Amino acid sequence: SSGINAEYGSKGKLHDSTLKSVIVPDFTKLSWQEAGRFMEYCDNDNAPCNDRLYVFIAEGPCSPDHPDRSVEEVLVARWRDEVEVETIEALAARVSAVSVCANDGGDESGETQGS
Repeated sequence: SSGINAEYGSKGKLHDSTLKSVIVPDFTKLSWQEAGRFMEYCDNDNAPCNDRLYVFIAEGPCSPDHPDRSVEEVLVARWRDEVEVETIEALAARVSAVSVCANDGGDESGETQGS
């Protein structure tokens, strides 16, 4: 999709030094090529803008006890046909360092939607 390039490309938000936060809605709707760009930007001390907060939003089953694992499972399911699982897991580790489940209010089973 051209949306990620317009929003996060070489002249987009990822390179805007005035931004202190970036929200990426519907993260799993990005292609792997688009999502993979965040490997560099979420790489702790090696990140080009390591003073920036990134918030990634993804919908899917989420275990309140292990939301980070839930994120990994959602991302692997999304991109396993495009790239090796180990590479997806590396991205998941970067983008899910602090994960929470958000309940839409419709499910009382303990499993929630959202990551």
